[in-house]
Amino acid sequence: MKASKFVGSAVIMSALALLAAPSFADRGDIYGGVGIGKNSFDGGVRVFGGYTIYDQFRLADKKVDVGVEATYIDLGSTAFGNGGTVTEKNLGATAVGSVEVLKDTRVFARVGFGQAQGTITSPVWNETKTGMVPVVGVGASYALIKNLGVRADIERLTGMFEGATSFSVSVFARF
Repeated sequence: MKASKFVGSAVIMSALALLAAPSFADRGDIYGGVGIGKNSFDGGVRVFGGYTIYDQFRLADKKVDVGVEATYIDLGSTAFGNGGTVTEKNLGATAVGSVEVLKDTRVFARVGFGQAQGTITSPVWNETKTGMVPVVGVGASYALIKNLGVRADIERLTGMFEGATSFSVSVFARF
């Protein structure tokens, strides 16, 4: 898959995540953020956006939010062999469930799929592969003020050449 198709997939998944329900801005259900992280490759970058679809579910007297999220993660690159590098990127769409465990503190879990793109560059071999892969993750968030917070994520990403566990810290805003 060429880069233009990968970017096109990113735009479509982001639009679907934001168009998942008819009424957006009434309760701050739209959110987005950016973060940095560490993984088995290198430092990475995370950009995400989501929408809380349903926030009236109760579990053991705790309110559980259910939503969708689109995430782009650039895992960076890692060296191998005699001057070669592997780079991996993932554009994911996941279902997210979260529950408030303390005032302004939520834990969440996600499961979904991603469009992975991996590239190997070496003196003797150059190849790019793309494909659909599973995405799973957990994390926690803390609301600093009404519509601004921080969160930490741990995600397992299956790559086209190598998989990675990504740890990231992000800042996010609700709209």
